[in-house]
Amino acid sequence: MVTKFAAHFRYPGITNELSLVVAANALAAVIFVPVLIYKTMYVEAALIGLNWFLAGPLSYRLSPLDRLNRLSAAGHFEGRLLAAWDSSWEKILAAMQTRSTPR
Repeated sequence: MVTKFAAHFRYPGITNELSLVVAANALAAVIFVPVLIYKTMYVEAALIGLNWFLAGPLSYRLSPLDRLNRLSAAGHFEGRLLAAWDSSWEKILAAMQTRSTPR
């Protein structure tokens, strides 16, 4: 799972922000495509409409946790991997905190 979503685990803050930008860009496509078609700008509408199909997978690659949480609730294998990741990450953080606190 870490190798599949390497960018997310290396740079979680940046990828979450990029995921939001990509999702907002897809939302803008919903608004602009009908307007461009109405103004007979078909090429521009097609390019922006293509963005709609690319934004979903790219957003998932950048920030997979939302989808994996939904899969976990449904009982899918990838969701169970996320549950294992969360519990092991909590153990790592707890160990790091106990090591850094002075006695």
